[in-house]
Amino acid sequence: MNIPPDAPAAVFTSYGYANIGIPVNNLLPPSDPDLGLGAIEIVDDPLQDGKFKIPTLRNIEFSPPYSHNGKFPTLMDMVNFINDRSDYSPEVESNIDDRIDSIDLDESDINDITSFLKTLTDGY
Repeated sequence: MNIPPDAPAAVFTSYGYANIGIPVNNLLPPSDPDLGLGAIEIVDDPLQDGKFKIPTLRNIEFSPPYSHNGKFPTLMDMVNFINDRSDYSPEVESNIDDRIDSIDLDESDINDITSFLKTLTDGY
């Protein structure tokens, strides 16, 4: 992880890129798979296909829709996706981060995580 030396301490991101298996957003016009970082000409590395910038969790409550393609309209929807991917097919199946797997939380845990994420809000 390459954190810039002048980065604020509490931004809640790794400054990295990852493919977490986001599915196609059917509300967008059909297109070729979005290869994310792998589509950038200067990168031109198939090992980067499907990887997108890991966003900060700071003020996450105010940044819907969620994921690079807006697939998840609410923060709760995004947390539910991270919890259980069994109903989804990733848009880019290669290079899914091996740390990504369904985590089998119950509804109470999902609500607690969503509530915690909302505490990372500066307040507007």
